[in-house]
Amino acid sequence: MKLKHLFIAFVFALGVIFSIIICIAFLGFLDARTVNTWTPVTIIPGPKEFNHNMEGIIALHNPAFSVLADYDGLISISDHNGKSIISRLFYYASPDMLDEIYGLENAVPALINDSTILINGSGINGADVSVWLTTCQISPKLDIKVQTTYSADTEVAREALIGQFELPVSEVFKKNRTLDKNAFKSEYWLDRQGVKFSDGERQVLIYHTPGISSLQLDHQKNILLINLEYANDHPYIFFPFQDDNGGNWIDQSNSIFLKDFVRTDSLSIWFGDLPVEIPRLMMLPEGYLAGYVFTEHADGGTIDAHRAVYFGCDTIKCEENAIGGFWGNKIPVTKSVFYVDKENPVSCSAIHNNLRDCSFLEFLLQLHSTGFYDICLHTPENMNSDRIMMNEASAFMREKFASTTWIDHGMLGGRNNRECFHADAFDSNSEFFAADIWEKYGVKYFWNTAYEFKEPFTSFIRKELKQFHLLKASQAYWAKFLTFTEIDNVSFLQALLITIKKLFRGKNLNLIEYFRNEALPMPLFWKHPSRTHSFISWGTHFVNNYRDLWTDKAEDRVREEKVFLENLIRNRTVFINHGYYVRGISGLDLTSHKDGEINLNQYFDKILKYMSQRRDDGDLLILTIKDLLDYQLLQENIIMNYTKEGIIITNNNDKPVKNLSLGMRHAGILLNGSEPKSRIHDGERIFWFDIQANESVFLKIIQEIDLTL
Repeated sequence: MKLKHLFIAFVFALGVIFSIIICIAFLGFLDARTVNTWTPVTIIPGPKEFNHNMEGIIALHNPAFSVLADYDGLISISDHNGKSIISRLFYYASPDMLDEIYGLENAVPALINDSTILINGSGINGADVSVWLTTCQISPKLDIKVQTTYSADTEVAREALIGQFELPVSEVFKKNRTLDKNAFKSEYWLDRQGVKFSDGERQVLIYHTPGISSLQLDHQKNILLINLEYANDHPYIFFPFQDDNGGNWIDQSNSIFLKDFVRTDSLSIWFGDLPVEIPRLMMLPEGYLAGYVFTEHADGGTIDAHRAVYFGCDTIKCEENAIGGFWGNKIPVTKSVFYVDKENPVSCSAIHNNLRDCSFLEFLLQLHSTGFYDICLHTPENMNSDRIMMNEASAFMREKFASTTWIDHGMLGGRNNRECFHADAFDSNSEFFAADIWEKYGVKYFWNTAYEFKEPFTSFIRKELKQFHLLKASQAYWAKFLTFTEIDNVSFLQALLITIKKLFRGKNLNLIEYFRNEALPMPLFWKHPSRTHSFISWGTHFVNNYRDLWTDKAEDRVREEKVFLENLIRNRTVFINHGYYVRGISGLDLTSHKDGEINLNQYFDKILKYMSQRRDDGDLLILTIKDLLDYQLLQENIIMNYTKEGIIITNNNDKPVKNLSLGMRHAGILLNGSEPKSRIHDGERIFWFDIQANESVFLKIIQEIDLTL
C-alpha cells in the first residue's frame, strides 16, 4: 500500500511538472508572436518627449527640413511646414544588454555655423560623445557624425542613436539585398542596408550605411536603431590556455575600448526629392542571386586523397585530365594547408614534410595556377607554432600563393595552436603573438568559429535557463525553430509538432530558417572594433558531414542538397561550407579505396555537377573567401547621391569594381545613356557594369513600370 501511494504521488508530481512545462511553453509561444527578440524592450517610453517650447533650443534649417536640438540632447526633425518627421532622436547605450542609458548626460547643443549643430554630452562610463548634424543647402540630406572618446577603459555591448519616426515604413532594404514593400515583419536586423519611410507626400531614406555597425527596425513601434556599436554585429569567442584541453571558451563579443580611444561613426539621411526607386547593391557581382563557398580544413589527407577530391581519382596527376571532383567541375575552394607536419609518423600532407618529395607543393601550385583556388594556412602545423615558424610559413604562403586568408586549427581544447585567431594571437605579451605577422604578410580574412559555438538562440536559451527565466527561454525556443509566418499562423500543437520535426532534419535546411529570420543579427562578414585589430571575420554555422553519401540514404542526401541550393537561390543568400574533404576517414568523408585506387564519392560528384549547372545558369556563384570579401569591401566605398532625375553612383575605391551588381523593380534604365547588362528575376531587373576607380556614372529610370505588378 505504501508503494502504491508513492507511485501515485510520483505520477501526480510528474503530471504537475508536465503541466507547468506545457504552460510555460504555451505562454512562451504567445510571447514569441509579439516580443521583439533583438531590440531593447524598454525603448518606449524612453526619455521625455521633445519640448518645442523649451528655452535655448538650437535650430538648423534646410529647404526640405528643419533640425531642432534641446538641452537634454534630444533631436527633432520636421518638414518645411513644421510637421514632424522624426519626433525624437536620442543616444542610447548599454555595457551588458542589461543596464541601459537613455540620452546624453550634461548635453550641450551649439550652432557651429549655418549648416552644423554640435551636441556634446557624456555617454557610457563618462565617455565624451559629440554628435555633429550637418545639412547641405543644395540637397535634402542630413549628415550625422558621432565621435566617441572614452575617458576610461569601457566595456560596451551597444551604443546607438534611436529614432522615433512619424512617417510609416514604406520600404525595407533587407540584409539579403531584397526589398519588402508590404506584409512587413515586426522586426528587422538590416545589417547596413536601409529603410524608407513615406506617407505618400513626404519621404525619408536611409540606405547603404557602411559608416555604422548596423540598423535595426521595430516596425510595430516605427522605431529605428542606428547601432554605432553592437556586440551581436561582431561575435567573437576566446579559448584561454587550458592544460587539461577542456575546451572552455569566453564570449568576447562585447567591445573593450581603452582610455582615450576615439571611434567615429557616420551616416546620411535623405528627406524628399528622391527618384521613383532606389537601386539596391546586390550581395554578389554579375547578376548572381546566391553564393556558395567551400572552405577546406586541412586535417588529414594524403596527396592521393587530394588528387581524388580535386581530379576525381588519385591516379590523375594533372588538372587537364580531371574526370570529376572540384577542378573537374570547375568549383573554386578556399583550401587550407599545413606548412609542416612534425608528428611522427607524419599524419597528413604538408608543404615541407619531405625535402625529397615536392609532390604536394607541386599539386598546390598546379591548383593555384588555375586561378580558382584560395590557398591558405590552417595554422603552420598541428601543434603550437612559435614566431619563427609563423614568419617562415606566412612569408612562404605570401610568395607562392598571395595568401590573404587564414583558417584556425587545433585551438578548441585550449592547449594547442595558441597562435590562433581565437587564442593568443592578439596578446602582444605572449610568445604566440601573431597579429603583427599577419599584418606584415597581408593576411586579413579569418575564419571565426563563433557562430558554431555561440549559436544565438541556443546560447540565449541556455543563459535564461541558468537564471531560471523560464518564460524567456521558452520564447527563445519558439523563435529558434519557427519562422515569423509559422509563429503567426499555426496553433500551439502544430508549432510543437513542427519544432520536433525540425530537430531531426538536416542542419542545412534549418539554417535556411535562420536566413529567413529577418530579426536575427547574422552578418556575412564583420570586424571587431577592439578585439581583433583590423582583421575581417567570416563565419560558418556547422561542419558539413557527408556520411549519408556512403549509405542507402545517398540519393536522399543528394536531393536534400539540391533543395538546399534552390533555397539559397530563392532566399538570395551566401552559404560558407565548413568541410574536411580530403581527410579520408572511411564512411565519413569523401574518398574510398577500391581496386588499388582512391576515388571521389560518386554522389558528392553529382552534387558538384548540379552546382556547376546552377552556376552556368547564372544563379549560383561559387567563389572563394578572398573573392567574396574583396567584393564586399569594395562595395562599402560605393556612394550614391539622389536626385529626382536619377542616381549618381560613385566608386570611391582606388581600384575598379568589376561587374558591380544592383537591383530595381522598374523595367527601363539607362547608365550614362546606355542600357547595362541585366536580367529579370522575381519581378525585378538586376543589372551590372564595370566602374573604374574614382569614376561616377549616372543612372536614369526611363520606364516607370513596376515589374512586380
